Amino acid sequence: MKNGPFTVVSGMPRSGTRQFADYLNATKEFAIQGEVHPSIYAGIKSIMISSESVYSRHQDVFASFRAKKKQTIFNLFSGLSKSEAVPDVGGLVGFKSPNAELHHHDIKDIALESYGSIHYFYCIRNARACLSSLRSAPWYGGSASYFLNTYSQSLEAAIKINEERRCRVSVLHLDDFISSERKGEWIRKYLLSPASCSPSDKELMDIISVENRNSTKNRFGKVRKKNELTANDENVFFSRSSEVNSIISKFNDVFEMSLELL
Repeated sequence: MKNGPFTVVSGMPRSGTRQFADYLNATKEFAIQGEVHPSIYAGIKSIMISSESVYSRHQDVFASFRAKKKQTIFNLFSGLSKSEAVPDVGGLVGFKSPNAELHHHDIKDIALESYGSIHYFYCIRNARACLSSLRSAPWYGGSASYFLNTYSQSLEAAIKINEERRCRVSVLHLDDFISSERKGEWIRKYLLSPASCSPSDKELMDIISVENRNSTKNRFGKVRKKNELTANDENVFFSRSSEVNSIISKFNDVFEMSLELL
C-alpha cells in the first residue's frame, strides 16, 4: 500500500456506500474492504492497543510491530469484513460501512496514528428518499422517528469529523448523482478528484460501467416504488420538519450541498 489517508466510505444506509466503494476499487488504486459491523471496531482497537502494550516491552520486537502496523490494520478490516477480501493493489486502503461516522472515535484510535490522516467519503441522500429505500428492504423495521434520529446524528457526525485536524469529509449526494445526466463527470468531480485519481476518459467509462450490486432491484429482486412511506411516516416528517431542517441547513452550509428533508 502507498502512503496516504485511511479511507472510510460511510453515511446513511441505502445511500450509495456499496456503489461508490465499488467505483473506488474499480480504479485499481484502492482496496476498500466490505462492510465491517460497528461492534467489531472496538475489538480491532483492543487488539492493536494490547499488542502495542505487550511488544513495547521488547525494543527489537516493538520496532518490527510498528513497521507492520498499517498492514496489520488493513488485514484485520479485510479479514473481518462481511464481503470477500479486496486485495491490496499497492494503493490506498480502507473499508466501507453505513453509519461508520457514528463510530469515528474508535476508527480514529485504530487508524489515525498509523496512516496519518483519515478521509471519509460520506454518502447521503434526501431524507424522504433514504427512508423510502430503507422501507423496501425486508430487514428494516425502524420507525420514522428512529430514522430521523439516526439521520440527524449522522449529519452532525460528518460536520464534527470535518472540523478535526487530519480528518477530511467528501460528500457524495446519491440523489444528485442519480439525477445527473453526465454521471462520468459527476464521478470524476465528486469522487475521483477528491480521491486524487485522474483516470482517462476510457478508464472513467470502465469505472462507471461497474454494476450497482446494491440497487433495490439487484439486492431485493424488486423495483422500489417512488414513495414507500406510510401515512404515519409522513406525519412524523411533518412534525419534526423544523428540527431536522435546521440540521440539514447547517450541513448544507458546511459542505455546500443542496440536501433536502423531502
